Amino acid sequence: MIAAVTITMSPLAKVLLIVHVTMAVIMVGAGYVYPLIMANMKDGGPSRLALARVMKMVSRGFTMPFVLIQPLTGAGLILTTHNLWNPFHSQNRWLFASILIFIVIFLLDTFFAGPAIVRMNKLAEAGDYDGEAFKKDLTALSKVGPIFGILFVIITVLMIWKPGAPNLHY
Repeated sequence: MIAAVTITMSPLAKVLLIVHVTMAVIMVGAGYVYPLIMANMKDGGPSRLALARVMKMVSRGFTMPFVLIQPLTGAGLILTTHNLWNPFHSQNRWLFASILIFIVIFLLDTFFAGPAIVRMNKLAEAGDYDGEAFKKDLTALSKVGPIFGILFVIITVLMIWKPGAPNLHY
């Protein structure tokens, strides 16, 4: 039988956890909207303009706040839980791995997906939604999109399962 450890979290830590988890759920959901939008863009034509606008709105409305709020609430949780979730403790390798995966997602989004979405939106707004540059970015995003999905699933599993961590009750 595995012994359970009872931890009392401060009210601030509980608020941070609620915000952190809520933002993660929203972002994962938003991340799965992109493949649906891109699938509808494959047909070409003027509908790409509306779809590019939706992609830009999702990117600005969900992705940008996520990449700011998640690290802040995560750091806040690490600091307010008195080393319970210190990513450098051996029992928290799951957290360290999750942080590294988040950094990969952040870098892919900041330097690849985000700029491609902005370029696609500008091209579509200019009426060049069937041009080669638009198709190139669409093809590239179609390749990286599933990577985001896989990485989000891995982080979700790690955050719920917490392999190596003691059995905790809050």
